[in-house]
Parts: sequence; structure tokens; C-alpha cells
Amino acid sequence: KFGAPILPPMVEVGADPAHVVAGKVLVYLPFEDQAAVCDVLRRLPDYEFYVYAPGAEHRSCGNLHLRPTSLAGFRADLHDCAAVLCNAGFELASECLALGKRLLVKPQGQQMEQASNALALRQLGYGESIDALDTERIRAWLGRTEPAPRLVFPDVAAAIVAWLEAGDLGPASLERLSKRLWQ
Repeated sequence: KFGAPILPPMVEVGADPAHVVAGKVLVYLPFEDQAAVCDVLRRLPDYEFYVYAPGAEHRSCGNLHLRPTSLAGFRADLHDCAAVLCNAGFELASECLALGKRLLVKPQGQQMEQASNALALRQLGYGESIDALDTERIRAWLGRTEPAPRLVFPDVAAAIVAWLEAGDLGPASLERLSKRLWQ
């Protein structure tokens, strides 16, 4: 929590994956040039990339499986993939940590929150980051064999509701809530 009254993420990932498909990588880089993303990933034929992007057509070409935005499809692929390559937003990274997925993030250009999230992931040893799409850096990350950390997050939503209902909303109360949830 970095010494501040920050609450853990609210993560709803559902049941544990029944199985993980080795070599399956979920890719969610919606603000990147998709042609460039595909060009980099097609050079890694030993892996199957499930690339979600707004406006994409549902099709497969070699090791690339393009998918349009779809909550159900995305969640299914997230559950059985071995690794995730995505921007450094908070929600998907938190879901990956809760599911124990290997994580490589690429902060979206000039966004302080994304840069901060990437730095935090690296400092905590929860994931890696790249500043630009680079086939060799991605290959090196995919080639690592250490298991991904798996974090168990408490029911933050229920704790916030109880905290609000209690009516003690001062800074000291928030600090106590934060400490309790991080234990």
C-alpha cells in the first residue's frame, strides 16, 4: 500500500481456471497500432496470441487470434491463458495477480498513472514492463520460467459498504480500514 491509506483492488475473477494452456498469451493493447502489435507478435511462432482490440474482426492467422471486444470471450481467454501482455492499467493487472498470470505491461504513452502502475509492479516483483513493443524483449519475458505471483485479495466492496454504513469516515478510520484489508 506504499505507506498510504490505499485500499486493495476490487477484483472479481470468478472460479479458478480449470486448466491453463501453455503458450497461450492474452494481449490487450487497445490504444496501440494493431498492425504493429501483430507484426511484433507474429515473429514469435512458438506462442498463441489472443489479441483483443476494439473493432477487430474475429479471425485467426497463424499464431495470431484476433478478437473484438467481448467481456465473455475476454474472461474465458484470461482464465486459461498462461500470460498477459497489456497496458499498465490497474484493473486488468489486478485480475492477473489474483489469477496468478505472468504479466508484461506497456504503459500507455505519457500517462502518469500507467507509468506509476508499471513501476509498482516491477518494484513489488509482480510483473515486468516495456516502454515499446519489441519482439526480443517479449521473447525474453515469455522464455522465463519462474511462476507468477498469485495474490489473494479480500472482499473490498463489502468492507467499503460496512465502513460507509458505520458512518465513521474520517482519515483515521480510513487508515484502519486500509490496514485491516491489507492484512
